[in-house]
Amino acid sequence: MKDPHVWIDAAGDTHLYYAGFDGTSWHLGHALRAVDGSWERRIDAAGDLSLPAMSGIALTFTHAGVESPVAVPRADGGATVYFAGSDGFERRLGTAFSRPERPAVVFPTPRYATTGDTLSFSSERGGKAVSAIRLDQVVSEFTTDGIGMSAMIPDWERGLLYVLSKLSGFVYVIDIRDDTTLGFDDTNYLDLEALIRVPSVTGTLGFRGGVLSETRDRLYLSARSPDLVFVLDLTRVLDDDRKEVLEAVPIGTMPLRTLGNDEGAPTLSLIGANGMALAQGEDLLLVTEFRNNLVDIYDLSMGAFGTLVAQVPYLGENPHVVRVSPDGRYAVVANYTGEVTENSTSGTIAVIDLDPDSPTYLEAVTWLVNR
Repeated sequence: MKDPHVWIDAAGDTHLYYAGFDGTSWHLGHALRAVDGSWERRIDAAGDLSLPAMSGIALTFTHAGVESPVAVPRADGGATVYFAGSDGFERRLGTAFSRPERPAVVFPTPRYATTGDTLSFSSERGGKAVSAIRLDQVVSEFTTDGIGMSAMIPDWERGLLYVLSKLSGFVYVIDIRDDTTLGFDDTNYLDLEALIRVPSVTGTLGFRGGVLSETRDRLYLSARSPDLVFVLDLTRVLDDDRKEVLEAVPIGTMPLRTLGNDEGAPTLSLIGANGMALAQGEDLLLVTEFRNNLVDIYDLSMGAFGTLVAQVPYLGENPHVVRVSPDGRYAVVANYTGEVTENSTSGTIAVIDLDPDSPTYLEAVTWLVNR
């Protein structure tokens, strides 16, 4: 026996609850103090043994036993009983009650599902030590593998990050800003917010690069198979508390040269359009073409989605990244392989003139060479 607890009911009777072990598990016992000061327990007439006031319940956290009773008297003469229940591994707090007419029996109040109840689950990402956001997920609306990641495009206005895959027509939308407020729990923070699924007839669609136009609320992506610039409408991308698939977000495309072309030295990599950048107040879109050694220039103010207005050829082998200088005067293009001379190559950076008033407008004016 252990954990004795004495309490006095409204009628002045003194009760003792305790924990008793029968060789297998712990039970709660009860004894009543008699007038002569002795303690009387409830006895099994057949076996002449004391009967437990309460035992553990199968399939609950108490199935391995109950102990440590504490009674809080109630105005009706009964008591609310708090106790520790064990499932064999952990001890948890439980509640029970006794009636004034039967203090020797303690009735547990386990929490069971009843008709009309619903069961729901929610999860939270780990603490500040979490260092990865998983892109391979299985939810009710979609399944992703998270392979072939090729580019990341931040959207600071929405607090989102667009992650591209070169092996699928998916754009992974990740919530990178915690917008939790009173009444709204941003459960997708640092997790997938949505999956933009771009339809593909061939099933081999992939994206190498992209750029965000905040003024137009659009995302431009360089795609292969088919070789096109996809224009995505971002007004349908919402920061809420649900993971969802967004279909039919592409609102148009712009042409690119086919991946089958290969200007200059033979290129084994099957890479088409790659890096992208915006210039002139986001009116010009620059797209590098890896195998064609050129940069496409689109005027986004022309036509419904934009029109190809120029190409800057002969930039060097395999242009793959393009950036615009802070003053908007030049675009610099990194050539992956550079110039090929016999069995050697030297990486180059081509500089394109973006000044509309210059006689060399949209032409390569110089190269930076690493010798």
